[in-house]
Amino acid sequence: MTSPVVRGDRILVGPLGTGLEDAVWAFVERSEHHPDPSGLPWNSGPEHPWRVGYSVAVTSSDGGISDRFGTVWVNASAEDARGVVSGVVRAVSSQPLRPPSAP
Repeated sequence: MTSPVVRGDRILVGPLGTGLEDAVWAFVERSEHHPDPSGLPWNSGPEHPWRVGYSVAVTSSDGGISDRFGTVWVNASAEDARGVVSGVVRAVSSQPLRPPSAP
């Protein structure tokens, strides 16, 4: 099976996925397919079998930068059950797989 996103792609992740105030572009760190994810933490059921790990660089008030990591479960169209991911840009072509949706 071909993953809807791969390492290096960017996903637009909303506050529900990051805890930040606004949507931010995150880098896909990994993507794994699980035909039956029901036994795995925070899964969204068999309709969303791709576990995608992502990172976001966060700048603190003192100017330091740290990475914030997260996981989202997506389907073959890179859509998640909670609406956390609102856009995808492929690293290889820089063309949107799914353009960002309007807020």
